[in-house]
Amino acid sequence: MKWFTESQLVAKIVEVGRMKLDLHKLDVKIFQFCTEHNTLYLLEVQLMPGTENEKADYISHLIDF
Repeated sequence: MKWFTESQLVAKIVEVGRMKLDLHKLDVKIFQFCTEHNTLYLLEVQLMPGTENEKADYISHLIDF
């Protein structure tokens, strides 16, 4: 499974975690999802600048949470 992100911080958090509680909780959720779906060792985070990811950037703005 490959996770494309334009954020260097997101890539680093997923790879090594963070000491801040909210970011640590996010990292734990990612870990839990991967273990539940047997993809833990298949998760690869790839940094992709926004200019190379225009379609995903456009789609991400269509959904309003």
